[in-house]
Amino acid sequence: MLRDDAQYVRKHKYPGGYNGPSYQSHTPIKAANGIQLLQIPTKHDNHSSIAETQLNNNTDWPELHLKTIRLAYGKAPFFTTIYPQLENLLTKKYVSLADLNISTISWALSQLNMQGTKARLKNITQGSQSQYIKLNQKASATEKILGLCQEVAATEYYCGGTAVDAYLDRALLEKNGIKVIIQDWACPEYKQRFMKQHGWLPNLSIIDLLMNVDPGAVRSILISTA
Repeated sequence: MLRDDAQYVRKHKYPGGYNGPSYQSHTPIKAANGIQLLQIPTKHDNHSSIAETQLNNNTDWPELHLKTIRLAYGKAPFFTTIYPQLENLLTKKYVSLADLNISTISWALSQLNMQGTKARLKNITQGSQSQYIKLNQKASATEKILGLCQEVAATEYYCGGTAVDAYLDRALLEKNGIKVIIQDWACPEYKQRFMKQHGWLPNLSIIDLLMNVDPGAVRSILISTA
Protein backbone atom coordinates (compact mmCIF):
# COMPACT_ATOMS: atom_id res chain seq x y z
CA MET A 1 0.00 0.00 0.00
CA LEU A 2 1.25 3.48 -0.88
CA ARG A 3 0.65 5.89 2.00
CA ASP A 4 -0.46 8.90 0.01
CA ASP A 5 -2.72 9.85 2.93
CA ALA A 6 0.40 10.80 4.95
CA GLN A 7 1.17 14.47 5.47
CA TYR A 8 3.43 16.06 2.88
CA VAL A 9 6.52 17.71 4.34
CA ARG A 10 9.43 19.40 2.61
CA LYS A 11 11.82 18.49 5.43
CA HIS A 12 11.78 16.07 8.33
CA LYS A 13 14.01 14.67 11.07
CA TYR A 14 16.37 11.84 10.22
CA PRO A 15 18.00 9.33 12.59
CA GLY A 16 20.78 11.17 14.40
CA GLY A 17 18.66 14.24 15.01
CA TYR A 18 19.34 16.34 11.91
CA ASN A 19 16.70 17.83 9.62
CA GLY A 20 16.96 17.37 5.86
CA PRO A 21 14.96 17.45 2.63
CA SER A 22 12.16 14.92 2.49
CA TYR A 23 12.37 12.12 -0.06
CA GLN A 24 8.67 12.74 -0.71
CA SER A 25 9.66 15.32 -3.32
CA HIS A 26 13.47 15.12 -3.50
CA THR A 27 15.41 12.42 -5.33
CA PRO A 28 19.21 12.16 -4.81
CA ILE A 29 21.39 11.25 -7.77
CA LYS A 30 25.17 11.33 -8.25
CA ALA A 31 26.53 14.03 -10.52
CA ALA A 32 29.99 15.43 -11.27
CA ASN A 33 29.75 17.71 -8.21
CA GLY A 34 28.52 14.93 -5.88
CA ILE A 35 25.01 14.32 -4.60
CA GLN A 36 22.41 16.39 -6.43
CA LEU A 37 18.73 16.54 -5.52
CA LEU A 38 16.04 16.43 -8.16
CA GLN A 39 13.36 18.57 -6.54
CA ILE A 40 9.70 18.42 -7.55
CA PRO A 41 8.03 21.86 -7.30
CA THR A 42 4.72 21.66 -5.46
CA LYS A 43 1.83 23.90 -4.51
CA HIS A 44 2.22 23.32 -0.80
CA ASP A 45 -0.44 24.00 1.78
CA ASN A 46 0.19 23.34 5.45
CA HIS A 47 -1.03 19.92 6.62
CA SER A 48 -1.87 18.70 3.11
CA SER A 49 -1.58 14.98 2.43
CA ILE A 50 0.61 13.68 -0.39
CA ALA A 51 -2.57 12.90 -2.35
CA GLU A 52 -3.76 16.50 -1.91
CA THR A 53 -0.41 18.10 -2.79
CA GLN A 54 -0.52 19.40 -6.34
CA LEU A 55 2.49 19.77 -8.59
CA ASN A 56 3.51 23.21 -9.74
CA ASN A 57 3.55 22.70 -13.49
CA ASN A 58 4.11 26.37 -14.27
CA THR A 59 7.81 25.54 -14.56
CA ASP A 60 9.31 23.04 -16.99
CA TRP A 61 10.71 20.88 -14.20
CA PRO A 62 10.55 17.62 -16.24
CA GLU A 63 12.98 18.98 -18.85
CA LEU A 64 15.24 20.37 -16.11
CA HIS A 65 15.32 16.96 -14.43
CA LEU A 66 15.97 15.16 -17.72
CA LYS A 67 18.81 17.55 -18.56
CA THR A 68 20.37 16.94 -15.14
CA ILE A 69 20.05 13.18 -15.61
CA ARG A 70 21.64 13.40 -19.08
CA LEU A 71 24.62 15.31 -17.70
CA ALA A 72 25.04 12.94 -14.77
CA TYR A 73 24.54 9.62 -16.55
CA GLY A 74 25.09 10.24 -20.25
CA LYS A 75 28.20 8.05 -20.18
CA ALA A 76 26.80 5.44 -17.78
CA PRO A 77 26.74 1.84 -19.11
CA PHE A 78 22.96 1.53 -19.33
CA PHE A 79 22.00 5.13 -20.14
CA THR A 80 20.63 4.28 -23.58
CA THR A 81 18.30 1.70 -22.05
CA ILE A 82 17.06 3.58 -18.98
CA TYR A 83 16.95 7.21 -20.15
CA PRO A 84 14.22 6.80 -22.82
CA GLN A 85 12.02 5.17 -20.17
CA LEU A 86 12.59 8.07 -17.77
CA GLU A 87 11.90 10.53 -20.58
CA ASN A 88 8.58 8.85 -21.31
CA LEU A 89 7.75 8.73 -17.60
CA LEU A 90 8.54 12.36 -16.77
CA THR A 91 6.99 13.97 -19.84
CA LYS A 92 3.55 12.70 -18.88
CA LYS A 93 1.31 15.21 -17.12
CA TYR A 94 0.69 14.65 -13.41
CA VAL A 95 -1.66 16.68 -11.24
CA SER A 96 -0.70 15.52 -7.75
CA LEU A 97 2.50 14.37 -6.10
CA ALA A 98 0.77 11.05 -5.40
CA ASP A 99 0.09 10.53 -9.12
CA LEU A 100 3.77 11.07 -9.91
CA ASN A 101 4.94 8.88 -7.02
CA ILE A 102 2.68 5.98 -7.99
CA SER A 103 3.89 6.13 -11.58
CA THR A 104 7.60 6.33 -10.74
CA ILE A 105 7.45 3.69 -7.97
CA SER A 106 5.57 1.29 -10.26
CA TRP A 107 8.15 1.87 -12.99
CA ALA A 108 11.06 1.22 -10.60
CA LEU A 109 9.47 -2.01 -9.36
CA SER A 110 8.90 -3.15 -12.93
CA GLN A 111 12.66 -2.92 -13.56
CA LEU A 112 13.52 -5.48 -10.87
CA ASN A 113 12.21 -8.49 -12.80
CA MET A 114 11.28 -10.26 -9.57
CA GLN A 115 8.90 -13.18 -9.54
CA GLY A 116 5.37 -11.92 -8.93
CA THR A 117 6.27 -8.25 -9.55
CA LYS A 118 3.58 -7.78 -12.23
CA ALA A 119 0.94 -9.26 -9.96
CA ARG A 120 1.99 -7.00 -7.08
CA LEU A 121 1.89 -3.92 -9.31
CA LYS A 122 -1.73 -4.70 -10.20
CA ASN A 123 -2.55 -4.87 -6.49
CA ILE A 124 -1.01 -1.52 -5.50
CA THR A 125 -3.53 0.52 -3.54
CA GLN A 126 -3.39 4.01 -2.13
CA GLY A 127 -3.65 4.88 1.53
CA SER A 128 -6.45 7.29 0.73
CA GLN A 129 -8.50 4.34 -0.57
CA SER A 130 -8.29 2.49 2.75
CA GLN A 131 -11.65 2.05 4.46
CA TYR A 132 -10.06 2.49 7.87
CA ILE A 133 -8.50 5.82 6.92
CA LYS A 134 -11.74 7.04 5.33
CA LEU A 135 -13.60 6.35 8.58
CA ASN A 136 -10.84 7.50 10.97
CA GLN A 137 -9.46 10.74 9.59
CA LYS A 138 -8.48 12.02 13.06
CA ALA A 139 -6.59 8.89 14.10
CA SER A 140 -2.93 9.30 15.03
CA ALA A 141 -0.19 8.17 12.65
CA THR A 142 0.36 4.93 14.55
CA GLU A 143 -3.39 4.28 14.88
CA LYS A 144 -3.69 4.56 11.08
CA ILE A 145 -0.80 2.12 10.63
CA LEU A 146 -2.44 -0.28 13.08
CA GLY A 147 -5.77 0.03 11.25
CA LEU A 148 -4.11 -0.64 7.89
CA CYS A 149 -2.30 -3.70 9.26
CA GLN A 150 -5.56 -5.07 10.65
CA GLU A 151 -7.37 -4.26 7.41
CA VAL A 152 -5.04 -6.55 5.41
CA ALA A 153 -4.44 -9.06 8.24
CA ALA A 154 -0.75 -8.14 8.54
CA THR A 155 1.25 -9.29 11.56
CA GLU A 156 4.44 -7.32 10.86
CA TYR A 157 5.17 -3.66 10.13
CA TYR A 158 8.42 -2.92 8.30
CA CYS A 159 9.62 0.66 8.72
CA GLY A 160 12.67 2.89 8.66
CA GLY A 161 14.45 4.46 11.60
CA THR A 162 13.00 7.84 10.62
CA ALA A 163 9.49 6.65 11.48
CA VAL A 164 10.55 5.24 14.84
CA ASP A 165 12.32 8.46 15.83
CA ALA A 166 9.66 10.81 14.53
CA TYR A 167 6.19 9.45 15.27
CA LEU A 168 5.82 5.70 15.71
CA ASP A 169 4.25 4.37 18.91
CA ARG A 170 5.92 0.99 18.81
CA ALA A 171 4.26 -0.21 22.03
CA LEU A 172 0.76 0.30 20.58
CA LEU A 173 1.51 -1.88 17.57
CA GLU A 174 3.16 -4.64 19.58
CA LYS A 175 0.30 -4.58 22.11
CA ASN A 176 -2.01 -5.43 19.21
CA GLY A 177 0.12 -8.26 17.90
CA ILE A 178 1.99 -6.31 15.19
CA LYS A 179 5.73 -6.98 15.20
CA VAL A 180 7.78 -3.89 14.32
CA ILE A 181 10.80 -4.56 12.10
CA ILE A 182 13.20 -1.64 11.65
CA GLN A 183 14.87 -1.53 8.27
CA ASP A 184 18.66 -1.52 8.64
CA TRP A 185 19.66 -2.74 5.16
CA ALA A 186 22.76 -1.14 3.64
CA CYS A 187 23.38 -1.24 -0.07
CA PRO A 188 26.60 -3.05 -1.05
CA GLU A 189 29.00 -1.06 -3.18
CA TYR A 190 28.65 -1.16 -6.94
CA LYS A 191 30.54 0.74 -9.61
CA GLN A 192 29.25 4.28 -9.93
CA ARG A 193 30.25 7.23 -12.04
CA PHE A 194 32.66 9.84 -10.62
CA MET A 195 34.27 7.35 -8.23
CA LYS A 196 37.65 9.14 -8.39
CA GLN A 197 36.11 12.47 -7.44
CA HIS A 198 33.63 11.36 -4.76
CA GLY A 199 34.17 7.68 -4.03
CA TRP A 200 31.21 5.44 -3.23
CA LEU A 201 28.00 7.30 -2.35
CA PRO A 202 25.13 5.28 -0.80
CA ASN A 203 21.40 6.04 -0.46
CA LEU A 204 20.85 7.33 -3.98
CA SER A 205 17.83 6.99 -6.23
CA ILE A 206 17.34 3.65 -7.96
CA ILE A 207 18.12 5.64 -11.12
CA ASP A 208 21.80 5.46 -10.16
CA LEU A 209 21.70 1.68 -9.74
CA LEU A 210 19.83 1.07 -12.98
CA MET A 211 22.13 3.34 -14.97
CA ASN A 212 25.32 1.68 -13.70
CA VAL A 213 24.54 -1.99 -13.10
CA ASP A 214 23.67 -4.84 -15.45
CA PRO A 215 19.93 -5.64 -15.17
CA GLY A 216 20.73 -9.18 -14.15
CA ALA A 217 22.72 -7.97 -11.13
CA VAL A 218 20.29 -5.30 -9.91
CA ARG A 219 18.01 -7.76 -8.13
CA SER A 220 20.96 -9.51 -6.46
CA ILE A 221 22.18 -6.20 -5.04
CA LEU A 222 18.79 -5.22 -3.68
CA ILE A 223 18.12 -8.53 -1.95
CA SER A 224 21.64 -8.83 -0.50
CA THR A 225 22.19 -8.70 3.25
CA ALA A 226 25.28 -6.48 3.07
